[in-house]
Amino acid sequence: MQQCSIEEAEWLMEYFSTPVGKEHLANMATDEFEAMPAYSPADKATISSVKSNRTKLKNIILESKSFPFQLLRYAAVILMVVTVSFFWLRNDKDIDETILSASSKAMLTLPNGEKIDLSSEKKEISLRDNTIRYKDGSEVGNFTDVRPSQFVTLTTPKGGLYRLVLSDGSKVWLNTATVLRYPMKFSSKQRLVELDGEAYFEVAEDKSRPFLIRSKGQQIKVLGTAFNVSAFSTDPETRTTLIRGSVELSSSKHILKLSPAQEATLKNQNFSARKVDPTQAIAWIDGNFSFDDESLFSIMNKISRWYDVEIIYQNVDQNARFFGGISQYDNLQTVLNRLEKTGGVHFKLAGRRVIVTK
Repeated sequence: MQQCSIEEAEWLMEYFSTPVGKEHLANMATDEFEAMPAYSPADKATISSVKSNRTKLKNIILESKSFPFQLLRYAAVILMVVTVSFFWLRNDKDIDETILSASSKAMLTLPNGEKIDLSSEKKEISLRDNTIRYKDGSEVGNFTDVRPSQFVTLTTPKGGLYRLVLSDGSKVWLNTATVLRYPMKFSSKQRLVELDGEAYFEVAEDKSRPFLIRSKGQQIKVLGTAFNVSAFSTDPETRTTLIRGSVELSSSKHILKLSPAQEATLKNQNFSARKVDPTQAIAWIDGNFSFDDESLFSIMNKISRWYDVEIIYQNVDQNARFFGGISQYDNLQTVLNRLEKTGGVHFKLAGRRVIVTK
């Protein structure tokens, strides 16, 4: 059973002493008595008395100058109402708080399971000689007990971003809710990483060691190039967009080579390719949402990951298409307001939940 602290209980008492809080308590208390079952003649007498004096009960609450302790004669029901109210309010008391955009947040997991929260101020780490450093040169740690071939994991949560420079000098930008696994030092034959989520890569050229990325349902082979991969395990499709250079993609069924400004989509182990404006795929690096005939479902997935919110759909076409762009540095309410102006969709914020309706 959940418990509240003394500070949280004090906050709840203060809330129920405000006009809004008293109205809330009055409505719930009287409603609870109305619905309450009776298990004994004494119960019936008490409930009958309250029901016949519903207005009086409500007035006692509304006219009290502080928390209405005189209602403790009905302690069991009032305690239940207050307890339910607390956990409802604790979950939703931030309903009017501004939900800000993503920021630098990430966790590093070592092969032994040790987890390190990375600095939100540093924004980037790099690998060299079993040492992990921030961009300013300060050490995250010297991990001499980690073998070069062992994989470490960099994870960004919902609402988190981070950058990484791998041991070969390749650069990786991790989007929100992304996991990247990589060795402390690449082997002499290949450079292999594993991705779940979205990342932009600028791969250092090395013709003797191809750079390989394993992501949902596919493998990408490159020598030196720049491209974006969106491969969230929760998304129905995997997208690879080539900015410059060349890449070769392979699945269990096909092999596909991309040229600059092409985007490959993998669905059900089948590739399709199309010409695109590649800057739209990497708009997130510059802090922008960019929509080009994109579904509402896909857009709200991005918003969910960027702002760390839950999306709830109510009688709305999740395949509705949108075009345009919005700054990701705006707070959530501003982004939702701009989406609403396109027509056909409305949003309601309830704590960290976004309710999507027609």
